[in-house]
Amino acid sequence: MIGPQIIALSNGTIRTMTNKQHSLGYLQAMADSDGSIGKYGSAVTIVQFGQTQKTVIDLISSHLAYLNIEHKTYGPWNSNGSKYAPMYRIRIQKKTAVRRFMKLIGFRHPARLAKANTLRKYWDKGTIARPTPA
Repeated sequence: MIGPQIIALSNGTIRTMTNKQHSLGYLQAMADSDGSIGKYGSAVTIVQFGQTQKTVIDLISSHLAYLNIEHKTYGPWNSNGSKYAPMYRIRIQKKTAVRRFMKLIGFRHPARLAKANTLRKYWDKGTIARPTPA
């Protein structure tokens, strides 16, 4: 179980974050750095995380599980004869899980946010990406 975190802010204040706040913040950062969103097949929207470090994938997986976001972990995967480290992936593919991910976490990275918004036509109503904070 992921415990509460004590965070020292740059202005000198100290803040305690709940498990949920910690998980949301961590996943938002990871989604913008190592995440992707795209269309797989005819109309299935997926969110993926890719990483060469198995421990990072395990940590992302534990945060997703804590937030009840259904996902699958894949790997290690390596191209035949590739000189690069094996890749591990997390895939969020079920419609309800992608919706929950987008509602709770979403993307802040402009390119990923734009792509998420273009895929909204595959959903019932509204945008599937969280707006950028004002």
